[in-house]
Amino acid sequence: MTAYTWWTYSSLQTFRECPQRYKFQYVDRLGTSTKSAAMERGNRLHKALEDYLLSGTPFGADNAVLAAWKPALDNLRSLKAVAEEMWEFDEGWWPLESGKTLWHRSKLDAHARKKTTALVVDYKSGRRYPEHRKQKEVYAIDTFAKFDGITDLTMEFWYLDEGSGHGIDRTEISRDDIGRIAKRWRLAAGNCLTATKFEPYPGTACKYCAFAKSKGGPCTKG
Repeated sequence: MTAYTWWTYSSLQTFRECPQRYKFQYVDRLGTSTKSAAMERGNRLHKALEDYLLSGTPFGADNAVLAAWKPALDNLRSLKAVAEEMWEFDEGWWPLESGKTLWHRSKLDAHARKKTTALVVDYKSGRRYPEHRKQKEVYAIDTFAKFDGITDLTMEFWYLDEGSGHGIDRTEISRDDIGRIAKRWRLAAGNCLTATKFEPYPGTACKYCAFAKSKGGPCTKG
């Protein structure tokens, strides 16, 4: 069995939900779970938002949903926000340098920096879920690690179907908050990356999993 030596928020969340699904997907590299229509829609909306942010490309077929977000997107453009940038870090949670080993990776939908402050935006095409708070924590740690001069961060999750008037979940985070949060995530990542047993956790998510027994997959559950 080949060890998986780095993590993303998604891979760690998969491990928490079902260690065996994590093994099939990230350790054995058997592919990914079944893509649903909701996931395909989310990917399309993300691409439309990225295109508008980068070049002002019209929303096209998704205009009915995204038009309400145009003022917020125009504000991001005025801030010269960067879209879909991949960040990589070593085990010290420092930006990855040549010769260092990759330990953690994040891809942010949009971010902007101004002097000692930063704004990070993540687009959500579905419902609000409690675990989104955990995702905010990881992105916050990443941002403070990426930009050493940042002292204050605004995190915004945009719930696209709710409209810009009510769909922005905003959290203010200072660098002083990060130490205790990072310690918790280091422990969680260590538990995942050093795991040797991967038990199945059967539940409602099985119906979306390509590895489930009912779909002819290698899992003995679902």
